[in-house]
This record gives sequence, C-alpha cells and structure tokens, in this order.
Amino acid sequence: MMKATLPLAILLACGSLAAPAQDLSTEITVDRTVVTELPAASPLSTVSPRIPALPGSGFTLQPSQYTRASDFSAETAVTDATPVSGIEAPDTRRGYVWAGYFPVYNLAAAAGYRFIDSRSTQLGASAAFDGMSYNNAYTFGPSRVNSNSLSLQADFSHNFSKSLTVMAKALYLHSGLKSPSVADNSLQSQSIDAADISAGISGGSAIRYTAGLRFNTFNLGKDILLRPAADNIAGIVAPGADDSRIRFGGSVSVPLSAPASHIFHVAAEADILRARGLVYSDPYSPVAPAHATTGIVSIDPSLSFTFRRAQIRIGARLDIGINSPDRTFHAAPDIDIRWSPSGRFTAFASLGGGEEFRTLSWQYQYSNFAPGSAASTRSYTPVDGRAGIHVRPFGSLGISLYGGYAAVRRLAMPATVTYFKSPLPYTAFVFVPVDLSGWNCGIDIDYSFRRLLAVRASAKVFPHNYASGNAAAPDRAKVTFDLTASIRPTKAVTVDLSYHLRACRRYYAFDMYGVRTAQTMHNISDLDIEATYAVTDALSIFARLENILNRHALIQPAVEQQPIHGLVGAQLKF
Repeated sequence: MMKATLPLAILLACGSLAAPAQDLSTEITVDRTVVTELPAASPLSTVSPRIPALPGSGFTLQPSQYTRASDFSAETAVTDATPVSGIEAPDTRRGYVWAGYFPVYNLAAAAGYRFIDSRSTQLGASAAFDGMSYNNAYTFGPSRVNSNSLSLQADFSHNFSKSLTVMAKALYLHSGLKSPSVADNSLQSQSIDAADISAGISGGSAIRYTAGLRFNTFNLGKDILLRPAADNIAGIVAPGADDSRIRFGGSVSVPLSAPASHIFHVAAEADILRARGLVYSDPYSPVAPAHATTGIVSIDPSLSFTFRRAQIRIGARLDIGINSPDRTFHAAPDIDIRWSPSGRFTAFASLGGGEEFRTLSWQYQYSNFAPGSAASTRSYTPVDGRAGIHVRPFGSLGISLYGGYAAVRRLAMPATVTYFKSPLPYTAFVFVPVDLSGWNCGIDIDYSFRRLLAVRASAKVFPHNYASGNAAAPDRAKVTFDLTASIRPTKAVTVDLSYHLRACRRYYAFDMYGVRTAQTMHNISDLDIEATYAVTDALSIFARLENILNRHALIQPAVEQQPIHGLVGAQLKF
C-alpha cells in the first residue's frame, strides 16, 4: 500500500470505520489549527490528560500494508499535501491536487479544499481514487487481482468559545475487488460500500466534557462463490454480509486539586451493532444470524495523578453485554504509569483490556480481499500489559526496550476450512474464533543528524502457535523488523528508504476430519524507495518504487502481495 505518511499516500474515506470500542480511552484533538491533527474518528473520545504514547507501545502490524485500498484505520498524512479535507493551516493556500501512475496499472489521485478556514470555523471536503491490478501466480495457476476504490470525505468544526467546540465528519467509500478463490483458480468478485457519520461536542475549562453520536455501515454487496459449479453440480454460495453500528456517549473530567494535578474522569458509551452473515462458533459450525442485534455498554472511571517526575492513571473498564455470547459483565484494568527522573530516561507501564466488536471493517484491515461471508463478531481482552524503558544516552540517539503479555478470547483469526459436500469437498477462507495469549518484546532505535538524516529501526518478537500469539498480528508473524531512513541532501530534495520484514508467517488449514495444519504464507521482505523534488513552494514531483525485491509472499490464502510497483506523479497546492 502507498503509505499514508508519504505525499502519494492513499487515504480511504472510511478511515474511521475501524475505530474500536477502546475509543473511550483515547484523547480527542480539538485544536484544528493544523489540519493534519484531525479530531479522533469518534467524538466520544475522552479529553482527560492521558499518558502520551511511548516508543514501542503500539503493535499495529497488519498485512494490509502490503495491499492498497485496504486501510480502514483513522490515519492522516503528515505531509503538506495530505489527502484529507484541507492543507496545513500555516500555509496560505487552501487546496491541493495530486496524481500518480505506474505501469501496468497503478493509479492514484486525490484533491481537497478547505472552503472555510478561519480561526473559529473550518469546513472542507476531499476525494480520492486508488486503483491497482496485477498478476497472481498462485498454486492453481495464474490469475489477476484487481482493486479500485473511490472515497469521499467532508468535515466541519466550529469553536464557539474556548470552552465549546462542535465537530462533524462524513465519509463514504466504494470499492470493487476481484481475487482468486482459495480452492481453485476461479475468480471472486466483491464490492464494498461503506459510510461513516459522526458528530459531537467538547469543551469546558476546569471541568472538561465530551458528548457525541456516531453511525457507520459496511456492506459487502456480492455473494462469494466458495466452489464453482462443475460437472452439473451446483456451486456453494455463501451469503453476503453487512453491518450497521451506532454509538453514543460522552465523558467528564473533574479536577480534584488546583492546579489540576489530580483529576477524576469517567466515560460512558453504548455501542449497538446489527450484523448479517456467517458466524463461526467453530470452523465447522457456521451459523447465519438473521440481522442479529447485539451491544456493549462501557463505563470507564479513572483517577489521574501528575507529579513532577511521574504521571499515573488508575482506572477500570466495565463492560455490560447485550445479547452477548459470553458473560454479561466484564471488567478489565485501565492503568498507565510513566516515570521520568531525567530528560534522558523514562520508564513506562500500562495495563488495559475490555470487550470490543470485530466488525467487517476490522476484518478488512487484515486484507481488503477478506471473505465476504463472515459476519461481525466480538472479543474480550482480560489483560493487555506492556512495560519498558526509553533512554537517550547522547544527542539525538534514542533507544527503547519493551515487552508485554496479552490474552484475547474469541478473536476472529483467518483460516481455511475444507467441507465435505457430496459428491465433492470444497474449501473456504473464513474467520474462526480463537483464544490467544502470549508475550511479546521489542527494541526501537532512532537517530537524527540535523535536518540531513533521520533513521529509525524497530524489531519485535511475537512467538506464535495456534492458541498463542499477539492479536495485532493476524498473519501470526513471529518476527518483524522495520528500518527507515530519510535523507535531505538539499532543501528541495528528499529521499526516503524503507525496509520491512515479517518472518515466519502462517495460517491454519482445517481438513474434512477436523485436523488442523500450519500453512506458510512466506516471509514478507519489502524494500521501498521514494524521492520528492520541490520545484516551487506550490509544485513538487515524486517517484516511488515498492517491493523492489519483487517478493510474492501471500497476504492471505490464495492472494499474493503485489510485485514490484510504484507511482510517479506531481502534487500542486493552490
């Protein structure tokens, strides 16, 4: 995928569709002076002081980065021509347009304009297109993978005063996909229509508050043919799937001392989901719910303490299930600790958890070619703990060491299942619930030299077998390594190099007799390079090559990653 942190990034308009129920524990951004710091996708996010994200605290390791039109996370670009609904406020220009192409078929384009851009009010809109097509040389013979997506977005915010901000956001995505079947060389067509609308308010001075409402829907418009018709035998057709989700709630933060070094915070949210599709209680027992409705009511009380050298938050996540497949009531810790005795050393620890929906958009974070028959599910995390240290021994060199342990119940994990349907068996790619638990550890190193060079390296270890591993790695990668370097030889030229390794990847295949075996998806070993030249302050040209090593690892069963590809184009601000 063209990374969202680069000028040629593809930002899908359903970016916020995948925001989890954990939204209650993230911080909202109400300062819209810099457009790239958009508010959180959900207006229900808390505004209480939170422990800042620390190196190594994030484990979002999705194989979807090796495809495009599949990133449903709430990302915004950090460049000045970001495909959101405007450009950076310090720039006097309000709009942008950019486009890029690379043979045989890689095409991307985006445009956006901030119609109102005052100190108190901002209103903007954007549109983007992302398309690709490539050969897929899988076991059953060559086939072709296609993906074309169109996204639209608009957002609005208004500050009535320093203590009251109103915001709203609307997103829409349409995507057409074609990929090979896991059972043979037949092609499966699929379409996605997704929309996300949210609105909310936040404000207060001493007492801070938020309130909001969010609705989103995700529809897979075409059925998936699990096995083509042959020899006068009808094919097996799974129903399409869709879900609709509505969330509403708010939060209040009350200082218990002056200045606000001690704060009581409470957030509450009702999350209601209506889903259609196949739900797998086990690989061989798919059940098709008739528009099943389920819900989670969450309450998150906490106390935050700020000292001279430390920040501490102690709280709990309380979940009440509506039509829950598990217990009605769940409780999980919500604890963050950060200690900085000096500017060169920080120790940190966190403990979290909670119940959340694993929606269709969440499944498509794994891959935009995920199966169209699986319905939304829900999982529960009793504990997700992390701890580590961050040191800066000298200058601009930083080193982080960290480790953690997590356990998740009923997590939907990709697998293949072979069913016996007389007279011929057939195989399907499905998501089956797995109870996962396991430890992880890693190291991050970053270094910069003036404005000329910035280097970052990160290595992580995630031991995996069927019931052990990390929930953030659905491809069950055991080792990941990332190395990025940004070189700026002149003011007008920037060169970015990156290498990404995901090793020992696998999925599990269940045969007709219920025996499961691990199937390799091969190592992903990606080398990318991008160069940007600023012709003027308003006009720049770029060129990017991805997967230079031309690897053909699987991103999911039967679907290979895109071979060497890229974009060459230009961007203009106006």
